[in-house]
Amino acid sequence: MITATKMVGIGIASALVLSGCSSATDTVQAVGTVTDQAQTVQIPALDAPTVNLDAGFPAAAPTATDAGDQLGSSTTATTFGLGNTWQIATVLVSVGDSVQVGQPVATLDQTQLDLQVNVARADADVATAQVDLLTAAIGDTYSKAAEVATNRDKVRDAIATLTATQADLKKKKAQLRTTRAELTTQLDQVNAALKNPMLPPQQKAQLTAARTQLLKGIATIDAALTQITQAEPQLSRGLTKARSGLATLTTAAATITDARTQLTGLRDLARIAADTAKLSVDLAKVHRDQAVLTSPVTGVVVTIAHRGDRLAPGATVAEIRPVGASEVTTWLPPQDAAAVCVGNTATITGDWMAPGQSVPARLDWVAATADYPPTSTTTGDVHLLRAVEVQLSSNAELPAGVGVEITINGCPAGSDQNK
Repeated sequence: MITATKMVGIGIASALVLSGCSSATDTVQAVGTVTDQAQTVQIPALDAPTVNLDAGFPAAAPTATDAGDQLGSSTTATTFGLGNTWQIATVLVSVGDSVQVGQPVATLDQTQLDLQVNVARADADVATAQVDLLTAAIGDTYSKAAEVATNRDKVRDAIATLTATQADLKKKKAQLRTTRAELTTQLDQVNAALKNPMLPPQQKAQLTAARTQLLKGIATIDAALTQITQAEPQLSRGLTKARSGLATLTTAAATITDARTQLTGLRDLARIAADTAKLSVDLAKVHRDQAVLTSPVTGVVVTIAHRGDRLAPGATVAEIRPVGASEVTTWLPPQDAAAVCVGNTATITGDWMAPGQSVPARLDWVAATADYPPTSTTTGDVHLLRAVEVQLSSNAELPAGVGVEITINGCPAGSDQNK
């Protein structure tokens, strides 16, 4: 069952639909502005080199205040920028010339940019040389390690020889002492026999000769024992020194191994630095390539800078107005915007045209909501507060920035407006 409230709602909706359809075929009059579609060619943001003003001068001596406080000189280098403006070196087009997209229109002075490329290349060469130097140093560690290993083998052989000699001397010392004891016993026996007064002369002479030989043998053994006794401390000191040298060589081998590890790590970092330096060269070349300024669109040159001009990054070098359809922007009151549809035909009239002359246009876009028009907007309604932005296009070439009168045909009856 349909209630009274629903009946009222249906009646209001029907009235709105009928009122919209009844005015759908009316035209909408408006005043708009031809959009300036010109695109600019600007000075790119390029790195400007700096000069170290302290280069070649000795460090400043410290100064003292009246209070006696010692002040050290600053360690920060004084630098001077060569400027962040760029000079136009050549101008390749004139106002009114037709240009294609990507066509060069002007070039900048590349002196500073060439310097940047050369500096980047020099840095890259230094970084690459560091890799080569570290590689050579790593190779030297292998040579040093081989030399240390050879010396360590020699010291080990010497220690083995000294140890064997020391053991041999101890053995000989024991043997000499045993032999001396035996000779001493024999000497005692000979001395005892010589004390016998009844010895025949011939036997006494033999014992005397034997006694002389025994004394000589004992003296020889004593001399040998003295020599061994003197040699033993020398051998001990030699062994101690050799073992210390072996420990030093072992430490040196470990140090060389550690040094090789450190050098290998440094070489890895140097390779990263070299690769980064190559990227800096590529970046410097990209910046140098940006010194050739090209047109962003196919169109006609509207303005162009002069040769010798110095411009800051972002400054306009040239304006290029693209060829093709002209765009017109207008703002419509909400009730008029509701009466037009995307795709509607329209006509545009300008005060520079002959009486009765107009150019065809097409409605391309209608904003979804009303907004406050910019204060510079040209409209036919003096008291227009909130309006709907509308854009049209025309294949005719219209002068940019001028005001035009627009007649837009309304939506056909029964159409789904602005969808």
